[in-house]
Amino acid sequence: MNLFTAFLRTFFIQSFDFSSRTTRRWLYIYSFINGLIAMGVLFTSMVTYHKLFTPEFLGTFDYIKLILIFFSILSSIAIIVRRLHDIDKSGWLFLISVIPFLNILIMVLLLLPGTNGANRFGEDPRNFDSLR
Repeated sequence: MNLFTAFLRTFFIQSFDFSSRTTRRWLYIYSFINGLIAMGVLFTSMVTYHKLFTPEFLGTFDYIKLILIFFSILSSIAIIVRRLHDIDKSGWLFLISVIPFLNILIMVLLLLPGTNGANRFGEDPRNFDSLR
């Protein structure tokens, strides 16, 4: 599976998967590509900012950007929850990230290596394919 199709699978299909596991490597790759997309959406929003105070506030392209933002946020939360599952922690631990200074704990947890073999959240994702 190539990188582009793996990203699209994570972005659209696995956005609703909060029960399996994912590797650190895929979290880093996904976050980088997702960041590039977010910068592109931000840049096009800045370029079209002058439309903000016109009657045609939201055009078709703006609705597409809103859908991309929705899937970006949802898939980012899902991949962080799956990464927490890989280190055998509950996905509900992600809610700590909204508390200032405790969100650093989540960032540190995401850097830890996953558990070897199966855990209560499923099989080791490193056993499947390199982009999971």
